[in-house]
Amino acid sequence: MRADERSRLDRLVAVVTVDTYDHLESLGSFAVYFDEVLEVDRSATLLGLALEVVAVEIEGAAERGLAARCRLATGATATVSLVDVAFAETSEAAWFHAGYRWWLGLEPFAYRVPEGWEWPEWLDRL
Repeated sequence: MRADERSRLDRLVAVVTVDTYDHLESLGSFAVYFDEVLEVDRSATLLGLALEVVAVEIEGAAERGLAARCRLATGATATVSLVDVAFAETSEAAWFHAGYRWWLGLEPFAYRVPEGWEWPEWLDRL
Protein backbone atom coordinates (compact mmCIF):
# COMPACT_ATOMS: atom_id res chain seq x y z
CA MET A 1 0.00 0.00 0.00
CA ARG A 2 1.28 3.43 -0.93
CA ALA A 3 2.23 5.96 1.76
CA ASP A 4 -0.50 8.39 0.64
CA GLU A 5 -3.14 5.68 1.06
CA ARG A 6 -1.86 4.85 4.55
CA SER A 7 -1.93 8.54 5.44
CA ARG A 8 -5.48 8.90 4.11
CA LEU A 9 -6.66 5.94 6.19
CA ASP A 10 -4.85 7.27 9.27
CA ARG A 11 -6.67 10.57 8.80
CA LEU A 12 -10.03 8.82 8.41
CA VAL A 13 -9.45 6.87 11.62
CA ALA A 14 -8.59 10.15 13.36
CA VAL A 15 -11.89 11.65 12.19
CA VAL A 16 -13.95 8.67 13.34
CA THR A 17 -12.22 8.18 16.69
CA VAL A 18 -11.83 11.82 17.75
CA ASP A 19 -12.90 12.24 21.38
CA THR A 20 -12.89 8.52 22.08
CA TYR A 21 -10.89 7.30 25.04
CA ASP A 22 -10.74 3.54 24.65
CA HIS A 23 -11.40 0.62 22.34
CA LEU A 24 -15.10 0.37 23.22
CA GLU A 25 -15.76 4.06 22.55
CA SER A 26 -13.91 3.83 19.23
CA LEU A 27 -16.03 0.85 18.22
CA GLY A 28 -19.13 2.82 19.12
CA SER A 29 -17.96 5.72 16.99
CA PHE A 30 -17.41 3.47 13.98
CA ALA A 31 -20.89 1.97 14.55
CA VAL A 32 -22.44 5.46 14.48
CA TYR A 33 -20.70 6.30 11.20
CA PHE A 34 -21.88 3.02 9.68
CA ASP A 35 -25.47 3.72 10.76
CA GLU A 36 -25.32 6.99 8.85
CA VAL A 37 -23.86 5.60 5.62
CA LEU A 38 -26.12 2.55 5.64
CA GLU A 39 -29.12 4.84 5.31
CA VAL A 40 -27.93 5.43 1.74
CA ASP A 41 -26.73 1.99 0.60
CA ARG A 42 -27.04 -1.30 2.47
CA SER A 43 -25.74 -3.57 -0.32
CA ALA A 44 -22.77 -5.77 0.50
CA THR A 45 -21.33 -9.24 0.01
CA LEU A 46 -19.98 -11.93 2.28
CA LEU A 47 -17.85 -14.59 0.61
CA GLY A 48 -19.44 -13.59 -2.70
CA LEU A 49 -23.01 -13.89 -1.39
CA ALA A 50 -25.12 -10.75 -1.89
CA LEU A 51 -26.78 -9.40 1.22
CA GLU A 52 -28.16 -6.28 2.83
CA VAL A 53 -26.55 -4.91 5.98
CA VAL A 54 -29.41 -3.95 8.29
CA ALA A 55 -27.34 -2.65 11.21
CA VAL A 56 -23.83 -2.45 12.61
CA GLU A 57 -23.45 -2.81 16.34
CA ILE A 58 -21.29 -3.96 19.20
CA GLU A 59 -22.41 -7.45 20.08
CA GLY A 60 -20.97 -9.18 23.11
CA ALA A 61 -17.40 -8.49 24.11
CA ALA A 62 -15.76 -5.43 22.55
CA GLU A 63 -12.75 -7.59 21.64
CA ARG A 64 -14.93 -9.28 19.02
CA GLY A 65 -15.30 -6.01 17.13
CA LEU A 66 -18.38 -4.83 15.32
CA ALA A 67 -21.11 -7.15 14.14
CA ALA A 68 -23.17 -6.69 10.99
CA ARG A 69 -26.80 -7.79 11.12
CA CYS A 70 -27.58 -8.92 7.59
CA ARG A 71 -30.55 -9.99 5.51
CA LEU A 72 -30.13 -12.36 2.59
CA ALA A 73 -32.20 -12.29 -0.60
CA THR A 74 -34.14 -15.27 0.75
CA GLY A 75 -35.22 -13.19 3.74
CA ALA A 76 -33.05 -15.16 6.15
CA THR A 77 -31.05 -13.10 8.64
CA ALA A 78 -27.60 -13.59 10.11
CA THR A 79 -25.14 -11.71 12.28
CA VAL A 80 -21.54 -11.81 11.09
CA SER A 81 -18.29 -10.02 11.86
CA LEU A 82 -18.19 -6.68 10.04
CA VAL A 83 -14.56 -7.23 9.01
CA ASP A 84 -15.69 -10.05 6.70
CA VAL A 85 -18.34 -8.01 4.88
CA ALA A 86 -17.38 -6.23 1.65
CA PHE A 87 -19.16 -3.15 0.31
CA ALA A 88 -19.19 -1.84 -3.26
CA GLU A 89 -15.85 -0.13 -3.89
CA THR A 90 -17.49 3.18 -4.80
CA SER A 91 -19.79 3.32 -1.77
CA GLU A 92 -19.27 5.49 1.28
CA ALA A 93 -19.65 2.32 3.37
CA ALA A 94 -16.56 0.86 1.66
CA TRP A 95 -14.60 3.97 2.64
CA PHE A 96 -15.52 3.67 6.32
CA HIS A 97 -15.08 -0.10 6.20
CA ALA A 98 -11.53 0.45 4.91
CA GLY A 99 -10.89 2.77 7.85
CA TYR A 100 -12.35 0.24 10.28
CA ARG A 101 -10.18 -2.60 8.95
CA TRP A 102 -7.13 -0.29 8.98
CA TRP A 103 -7.82 0.68 12.60
CA LEU A 104 -7.90 -3.04 13.44
CA GLY A 105 -4.54 -3.57 11.72
CA LEU A 106 -6.03 -5.36 8.70
CA GLU A 107 -5.57 -4.55 5.03
CA PRO A 108 -8.66 -2.78 3.72
CA PHE A 109 -10.87 -4.23 1.01
CA ALA A 110 -11.22 -2.23 -2.22
CA TYR A 111 -12.50 1.32 -1.65
CA ARG A 112 -12.44 4.82 -3.05
CA VAL A 113 -12.64 8.09 -1.20
CA PRO A 114 -16.24 9.24 -1.76
CA GLU A 115 -16.72 12.03 -4.26
CA GLY A 116 -17.06 15.33 -2.48
CA TRP A 117 -15.48 14.06 0.74
CA GLU A 118 -14.11 16.96 2.77
CA TRP A 119 -11.69 16.59 5.65
CA PRO A 120 -12.63 18.52 8.80
CA GLU A 121 -10.56 21.68 9.27
CA TRP A 122 -9.46 20.66 12.75
CA LEU A 123 -7.67 17.63 11.33
CA ASP A 124 -4.88 19.79 9.92
CA ARG A 125 -4.04 20.95 13.43
CA LEU A 126 -3.28 17.44 14.68
